Order: sequence, then structure tokens, then C-alpha cells
Amino acid sequence: MKKSLSLLVAIAMVFSMFATVVSAAEELTTEQKYEALVEAGIFEGYDDGEAHLDREMTRAQAAKIIALLTGYEEGTEVDDAGFTDLKGATWAADYINYAAGLGILEGKGNKKFDPSANVKVQELAKIAVEILGLEVDEDAEVEGEVDAWAVAYVAAVVESGLIPAQEDYTAPAVRELLVIAAYALAEIINTPDELALASVKAVGSKKIEVNFNKAVEDTSKASFVVKKGTVSANVAKSEFNADKNVATLELSSKLTEGEYTVTVSGLTETALTGKVTTTNEKVTKIEVLSTVAPLVDGSDADTTKDDLSIPYKVTNQYGEDVTKTTSVYTSLGTANAANGVVEIDGTYKVGDIVAFTIIHQETATSVVATLTVSAESKIAELAVTGLYNKDGKTLSEDTNLSSDLFYLLVDAKDQYGMAVTNAAKATSDVIVNETNIGVVVAGAFTTVTVDGATKLALQLNNPATKTTAVVGQSTVMLISNTTGKNASHNVVVAEAARADVINLQQPELVAKGEKALIPVEAFDKDGNAITDVNSLNHATKGVKVTGVTGSKFIKNDKGIFLEIPASNFAALTDNAIVSIVAQTANFKVTTLTFTVKAAAIPTVIVGTDSGFSKTLKASEVRNIAVSNLVVEDQYGRVMSDASVQAYLTGGKKIVVADTTSAIVTLPTPVAPATTNDIAGTGSVAITAGTSNGTEVITLTLHDGTKLLTGSAADVTLRVTDGSEYTSYSVDAVGTVYDEDAAGKTDNVAYNKEVKVYGVLADGSKVQLTKGADYTATSTNSAVHADLNETETGTILNVSSALSYASDKTEVVHPITVTINKTGAQFTQDVTFSKVAPKVASVKFVNNNATNATTITAVNVTAGTFNLANLNAGASNTNIVVTDQYGVSVVAAANTGVITFADSTSVVAPNVVIQQVTGSVTPTANGTPAAAVTDLDVNEVIKVIVTYVGGASAELTVTRAS
Repeated sequence: MKKSLSLLVAIAMVFSMFATVVSAAEELTTEQKYEALVEAGIFEGYDDGEAHLDREMTRAQAAKIIALLTGYEEGTEVDDAGFTDLKGATWAADYINYAAGLGILEGKGNKKFDPSANVKVQELAKIAVEILGLEVDEDAEVEGEVDAWAVAYVAAVVESGLIPAQEDYTAPAVRELLVIAAYALAEIINTPDELALASVKAVGSKKIEVNFNKAVEDTSKASFVVKKGTVSANVAKSEFNADKNVATLELSSKLTEGEYTVTVSGLTETALTGKVTTTNEKVTKIEVLSTVAPLVDGSDADTTKDDLSIPYKVTNQYGEDVTKTTSVYTSLGTANAANGVVEIDGTYKVGDIVAFTIIHQETATSVVATLTVSAESKIAELAVTGLYNKDGKTLSEDTNLSSDLFYLLVDAKDQYGMAVTNAAKATSDVIVNETNIGVVVAGAFTTVTVDGATKLALQLNNPATKTTAVVGQSTVMLISNTTGKNASHNVVVAEAARADVINLQQPELVAKGEKALIPVEAFDKDGNAITDVNSLNHATKGVKVTGVTGSKFIKNDKGIFLEIPASNFAALTDNAIVSIVAQTANFKVTTLTFTVKAAAIPTVIVGTDSGFSKTLKASEVRNIAVSNLVVEDQYGRVMSDASVQAYLTGGKKIVVADTTSAIVTLPTPVAPATTNDIAGTGSVAITAGTSNGTEVITLTLHDGTKLLTGSAADVTLRVTDGSEYTSYSVDAVGTVYDEDAAGKTDNVAYNKEVKVYGVLADGSKVQLTKGADYTATSTNSAVHADLNETETGTILNVSSALSYASDKTEVVHPITVTINKTGAQFTQDVTFSKVAPKVASVKFVNNNATNATTITAVNVTAGTFNLANLNAGASNTNIVVTDQYGVSVVAAANTGVITFADSTSVVAPNVVIQQVTGSVTPTANGTPAAAVTDLDVNEVIKVIVTYVGGASAELTVTRAS
């Protein structure tokens, strides 16, 4: 029995009205479920307001519920089902006829429905089966009283959880049972078959929330990519909620005004995409945090405590604390953003009145305060709210507290009940005692940002002479030196996880010239899965692998793998057998044998990629190259452009041939060549004729001696003279950088093209030509002149500075595109900015070019590693940064200093070096001079570079030899 699509849709529409209630139905009572059904209009209450769930249901009452449940709308005309006994239940006639028409309700025979009879439990079971189209087992058995005809139906609904087991299914069904069944139907109907994105929204200046329509089964498979136009925004961290239906993405840099696209892959056959429109971060609220103005010794010449220090807080549109990064003006004194206080020097005394205004001039956000001067603020109360690590790690004997920072979070209040987050005040007002400095050592008070809020924190350090924390416990007690009130926290340093069992699984494929990824499962002695690769790579607590060199455990979006460098397979013959042995810290051994296949080579051309338009404008010349093609190797994998180009040398090539040359033509081969060939990074020019039509060109792989059978792809090209356009479109321009207004050097890298297209009936687009096909204008004379300079295409390059309001860094001007043929106009507001380039994203690449391949790990051969190794020039690791306008540059060799195309310079990044395996001693850690000089063979470190503004990238570094 299968329900129709229209019935499914009808049910879904009804339950969409209370989908949010259903989704929260984990432990709802029957009364709560009843209320949800009443809210959806499925059930009706009694006049006395009670649910009366213990009352029996008549067939007429059940018919109404079933009809409404399955999409019936009041007033809908319904075919008469032919029942002759509905005169006493005319109110229910339409419901009965509707449900009967769907085949869900049946009469009693002889054209009788018997509307006043009670509904039996077994009848309710059949109704549920009919609604959902459940499969029934005719041989099923049921415990309890049930008529023979209903056994299969009862078994189906009980097994599926729609109706709880009963002793007597022939008994009348009470309202409670119908509520349970109806609500269970709702839960089933409202569980989507296919995973999809429900919404994408910005929830912080660096945070995007991705909501799914249902729980994600395996969140480890989710991979997130965030882009603004063509510019990628680095995702520093992604985290799912406990229900696995919401993922929060934390970006390396702040969101700016525009539209971001979030792509989620790894969860469905086709990647999921969603968009969110964001605004630049802005101040929306300023608060004065004190009800009094405490006396302090300020910055004036005297040493008397007759000055004032008043805390304030600035928040953005997401409610995040942006005090430290926001400049505000105060009518009295000076706003110290770093400490979040208004500092007022003078000769104040207790009881004086002070009034002042704090204003953020750019947004005109302000607050006015009138406070009474009070005695000096002193920390009076303390509470330790827990142990904090930004990555949520567990403090263990493997934790190096000099690089992997842990803090005790402290809530401190002064005698006025105001929160204190000033580290200097905590240092002067709080005594710190600890019971075991051999485990950890309490360091200095500082502040940390947790979920956008500034928190007072006490940093923990390694014990003296130790490079990590030590197993054990230490109680840290904080005592107010004015009130004696105290708070304590027991800091526990756990034993590091030791690998007890390791399972190595067959890899999908290992080919020469490529690293091998061996799927791994690892467990400790208690059977807990080990997911921290640092533990697996640990010299004494992890797993030792023999049979290959330079291997290490890694974690990616698909799980944990043993990564084996390609160098291990270079000298092997094709289909050679490799055996490896893995031994855990507890000396348990696992072996794996796998085959190393031949190196990947181009085998079949699938076609052109999505970025290559197969529609040409009449007389257009279009080049086709490897970068425009999708090429698979002999294993059915899509190859990178670089790999295909590297293969197409020494006579190997792609032969491009056409058939009639009536619609498009290829060049005449230059002797001694007899064909048009693509080799390496070369291309073949395709010239469109002047007639509308299509033509097939064929691209075939050639191994240097012959065309490869089965490797060819036929590509159908279309030529149009413009008479076939059904519509037109203009791409969004994005933000245009005004270098001149910024006082910088004008550079073509910041030019933006206005791209105008003719759109054909099949959706394909052809880029139009300025002048011949359209004109571009602006009401702003400078922008208008810019649009109409004598250059190919419509280019916005801001050749002379625009005018800006005194308090603004951006200005918006419209541009209008007018299609010559139709007169259709497209107007777009374009934002121009005089903000100099900033580092928006960072990545590591394998060469000194902006389009080089992104890498996340690298092997080195020396024991010394520092910033110079990250900017090592040609054919080596380099840093590439991208600014807010989408322009990328390679960092300067050795130093990491950035010089953008407009001459804007950015200082070298701070570098943090974290030990992954082995024992290294970083120097100057957290500064551009950070370095290690004792990196031994097979030791692994994590290197994090962070530029001004917060954009960062991570690289795993292994000393291979």
C-alpha cells in the first residue's frame, strides 16, 4: 500500500504549520501533543477547556480528524461516497466523504457508515497504515485480542511505534490513543527524506550559522567552504550543536557587506549551498557598566586617588563585545579602549557628581551617564567558573601550556556589585594560593574572549623545568585581600590517551606519485576511540609504523588516516605489494598489505568544465586549453589541470578537430604539424562564424604515437549573432577600490569589469561588447567618465579620486546599462571604498605564485624552522594572502611582509609553533621571530601564522629526514 504524491504533499502542508513543535517532540506529554494538534486545527477541545483524553471517539469524530490530518480544507467540494446513514451527522458528511474518497475510511457495508459507532483500536491501526502507506506482513503475529483481518495492520503500527501495544485491540479507541497516533504521523511526515539547508545566517562578526532541515548523521563528513563572490573566506573552526542540525562556522576574518555563499560537501551526493547577506560590523550599543564613579590614581602628575575610572562596553549588531577594537569619543576625560574604561583626571572626592557622554561618531550611537563619585573599587567577591581552552581540549600530561593555553575563568565583582575584568586590578586585589605546583603553576591574570565576551582569566603554566603539565591535581584558591572571600578550583591533569588497539583498513587507491591514505581506527585500553592525531603520533603513547618512512596520522573531513609519503613508492614497479606494521603503545600489532598501482595518467576527456561557455558570439575567438577541460585518469578520478599539463609533454597532446567548419573554424596547423593540438599550458583558438547554429568539435588524447581509443569527448559549440537572445543580465560588480582616494598607487589589479550578457532560451550566456551591444552610464560624472574610457570592456578603475563624506570611507553611485537592441535598462548601485587593502584570508601554497596549489602540510629536512621557511621562494612553501577586494599577493621571501598591488604594506605575521609529536622548544613564540632549532626526524609541529586583523592559517610540518 503506497500513498499518492498529492496525499503526501497535503499532509506535509498541514504539518508545516507546527513543524517547530513537532521537531521538539523528544519527551512531550500526551497533553502537549494534543495542544500541538489543536494549534494546527486537527483536534478541537471541549467547551469546558479540558482535553478529555479518556473519552471514546466516534467514527464521525475520527473522520474529521483524519480529513484535516490529510489536507482537507473547510468548504472544499467533496464527492458523495454514497453513505445513506449520515442524516444525524451532517456536520461530518464532508469529512467522511473526503476520507472515504482517499480510501482511508470504509463503510460497514450496505451503504452504511455508522457515524455514531466507536472507533476500535484495530480500526485506528488500519487507518494509520493507509495514511502512511506502510508495508504490512500478512504472516505477522500480535499479542493481545485482535480480529484476524486486523493482525497485519496492528503489527505494522505497533512495530513502527505509531500506537503503543494494547491488551485488547478490539476495544474502543480513546482520544488519548488517537492523539498519540496522529502526533506520531506528524513526526514521520516532518522528517525530510533528503538532507538540505534550511537557512544560513550571520550570528557574529566572524560567525555564520548553517541550519539543516534535519540532523546530520555523520558530522565528521561535513566540509564547509565560504565564499564572497570568488574570494574564499577561511573557516577557522566549524562546530555542530548537540542535535546535529546546526553548524556554526567561525571565520578567520570578519564578515563584510555583501553576499556570502556557503557550500557544504561530503554529506550528500550533490553539494548543498546557501547564501547569506551581511553588513559591515557596526556599533549598535554603548553601555556604562558602573552605577558609581570609583576613585583611582589616574595619569595626572599627582599620586592621589582623586581621579576616576569608569567601565563601559561597546557591542556590535550581534551583541558581541567590541570595546577593545572600537574608538569612541567622550565628552569628559579619555576613553581607553584597551581597558574598556573612561579615564577622567581631576580632584574629585566621594559624593561629587560627574556627568559625561560617550559617542561612536560613525554610527551616532551614544550613552549619557550621571554618576556619583565613590570610594576606590576593590574586588570583593570571586568565583571560578571553570577551565577554558579555546579549542575545548582536555588538560593532560601531553599539554604544553606554553603553546596550548589553558585558563581558569574568574568572575570577580567589586563592592558595588560591578563585574571586574581588569587584569591589573585582579593582580593587586587577589591573592593566589595553589596546593601542587608540580602539576601546573598559576600564572598571571589576563583577559580572554569567550563567545564574544571579555572574561577575566588566570593563565596556567607548565611546572618549573617541565615542558608539559604533569599528571595529578592542584587546587588553586583565589582570595580577595579586602573581604577575605575566596573561590577555588581543582585543576586535574589527566593521563594522556595511550593507543591500545589499532585497526588499519584497505585504502581506496594507492598510486605511484601520490601519498597513500590508510583509514585508521584506534582505541585506548577502555575501548574509547582516539580521535586526537597528536596522541596517535606521540613517540611513546601513540602508534609506531614500520615498513615505510615519514608516515604520520592525520585527520580530515572523512576521518583519521595514516598518511604515507609518495616517496616510499617512487622506485616500485607497477602493482607492487607494500606491507606495513603498526604497533601501539601497549605493544599490540596490526599489519596491512596493499597494492601500489601505476601512476595516474590522463585517460578520458569527460568534457568542458562549468566555467567554459559553449556559446560563442558571432566572429568571437575563444581559446580552449587544459584549464577548460575535465579529464579523468584510468581510475575514474578527475585530474588537476597541473597534472594534465605536466603529462602533455614529449609529444603527448590533446588533438582538437572539427567536422564541417561551417559554424566554427580551427586554425590551419603549422607545418610540420597536421593537427591542432593542446600541449602543456598551450591552447587552440576557436573562431566563431557569422551564422547561427551548432557544431561539434572533438578532443582526443594522444600518447605521442597514436590517438587513444575511448578518450575522446565531443563538445557542441553554439554560435549566435544576437538575434536569439531572450533576455539580458548584468553581473554584480562588487566593491570597487578607490586607490587614489586612499592615497595609494593606482593598479589594474583593483579594476572591476562590468560584465553584460545576452541570455539564450537554454540559459546559456554570451558576453556582450561595449558600444556595439550596450552602453554604460552613471549619474556621477567621474564614474560615467570611468565607464567610457577607451579600453576593451567596461572597466571601473577609478582613475581619479571620488568624493566622500567627511565621516565615511565608502560611497555608492549607480551605473546603468542600456541594451542597444531593446532599450532594456539595468541599474546597479556600486560601492566604492577608500579603505586600503587588509589581509582578509591566508593560505599556504607549494610555489611562489598566487595560483599555486594550497597545502596544509609539508615535509622538511632540517632541524631549524622559522618564518623564512614559510616564504621560501620558487618550488617551495610560500604564504599567499587575499585582501577584502579579492586581490591576492605572495608574501615577501623570508620575512612574510605583505606589499599589496597598491603599495600598501602589512607587517610580518605573528607565528605560533605548537608541538604535535616529539619534544621541541620554540623560542620567541607568538612573534614573527618564532623558531625551533631542535626538530628531530619524524617530529611534527603545527605552525600558525596570524596577520594584523586576525586572518590566519595553519601548516603541519614534519621533519622527514
